[in-house]
Amino acid sequence: MRRNAEIRQPLAISRTSIEDILARSISVFALVLYGVSLPDVFAQLLFNAMDWGLVLLLAIPAAMVCTALARPGRWRHRAAGTAAALLLLSFVLWHLGVIGGGDRVASRPWSWGFAGIGIALACIATDARISAVYGAIFSSFIFLVPLTVAGNARAWYESGQDALLTAAMTVVIISPITALRKAARASDDAADRAVLEAGAAARAEALRAERTRLDGLTHDAIMATLTAASKAESADMMAAAAAAAQSSLLQLESLHSRDEVSSISPDELVNRIVAATAGYPTRITRKPPSEGAPASLPLAPSRALIQATAEAVRNSSLHSRNGQSEVTISLSRDSGTGMCQALIEIRDDGPGFDISSIPEQRLGIRVSIMKRMRDVAGQATITSKPGAETRVQLIWKGPEAA
Repeated sequence: MRRNAEIRQPLAISRTSIEDILARSISVFALVLYGVSLPDVFAQLLFNAMDWGLVLLLAIPAAMVCTALARPGRWRHRAAGTAAALLLLSFVLWHLGVIGGGDRVASRPWSWGFAGIGIALACIATDARISAVYGAIFSSFIFLVPLTVAGNARAWYESGQDALLTAAMTVVIISPITALRKAARASDDAADRAVLEAGAAARAEALRAERTRLDGLTHDAIMATLTAASKAESADMMAAAAAAAQSSLLQLESLHSRDEVSSISPDELVNRIVAATAGYPTRITRKPPSEGAPASLPLAPSRALIQATAEAVRNSSLHSRNGQSEVTISLSRDSGTGMCQALIEIRDDGPGFDISSIPEQRLGIRVSIMKRMRDVAGQATITSKPGAETRVQLIWKGPEAA
C-alpha cells in the first residue's frame, strides 16, 4: 500500500442520497412549472391590490429554492413544508377573493399541476400518511370551488373531475416516493447486516483460531507434562515434572493478556479499517508517516480504533448528505515522550446534531465509540452542531508494541 493511500469504497444506495435526489428534482420541476405559469398569474393580479399577491408570488419560489439548496434534515423539511402550505393557501385565498381578480370568474389562479407539486413537496417534508391527508384536503378544496366568490362560474362536474384528477395525482406521486424510500431503507439495513455479519464471521474465525491454539498448547505442553509425571519414579523426576506442570499452567494463564504484547503493522491497521467499512461509501486516506513513526501498534488499542472507526462511518452513512464520509489516518511519534500516536479522523457533511441531547439509551456513540476508546486509554472527541458538519477524532498514545 502506498504511504499516502486513498481508498474509495463503492457508492451505496442510502435513504439520505435518495431524499437528496427527490428534493432537488421536485424543486427544480416545481420552479419550471411556476415559471411557465407566471404570465397567467400576472394577468390575474389586480394592480391596485397586489400586496398579498406579490408576497405569495415571491415566497413560493423562494421556498422551493430553499428546498433544493438546503442540506438534508429539518431545514429542508421546513422549506418543503412551507412551499406546500403556501401553494394550498394561495389557491384558497384566490378563490375567496382575497388575492387576484375576483371578477374574472373563468380564470384559474395558476396551473392545476401545481396541486401535484404541492403534494410532492409535502411528501418531501413529511411521510406518506401526512402527504395523503394534504392531497385529500387539496382535492376537497378543488371540489368546493363552485361555492367560492371567484369560482362561482365553475360547473360542479368540472370541479369534480379536477378533484378526482388531484386525488389520482396524490396516489401516483406518493406511491413511487414511498417505494424509493423503502428500497433505500432496505439497502441501508442490508449494508448494516453485511457489516455485522462480516464482523461476526471475523470474530468466529478468531475464536476458532484461538481454540485451535489452546488445544495445541493443552496437548503439547500440559498433557506431555502429566504423562511425564505419571512415569516419574524418583524424587528428582517428580520435582522436574511438577516444575514443568507449573510452567505450562502459567503459560495457559497468560493467554488472556496476549493481546497486550501482540501487534499489527500500520499497513494492516489501514487494511482492517478498509475491510470494516467496506459496506459504506467511504474515502479513506493515510497521511505520509512522520519521522520516527511506529512500525507496529499494540493489538488491543488497534482493535478499538478499528471498531470505533467502523461505528462512526456507519453513523455518517445514515445521516450525511450522500451517505459519504472521509476517514484520515495518521501515525506519528511524540518527540518529547517517545510515545507512538495514532490519530483517525472521520468527517461527514450531514446536518449535524446536539451532542448533549443524545439519549442515554443510544449506545452507538457513548459506548461503541467513546467508551471503547477510554477502555484502551485512548480518547474520542466528537465535534458537531445542528447545521454543521460532524467530525469524530480518535486518538491513542502509548508505547510501541514489542
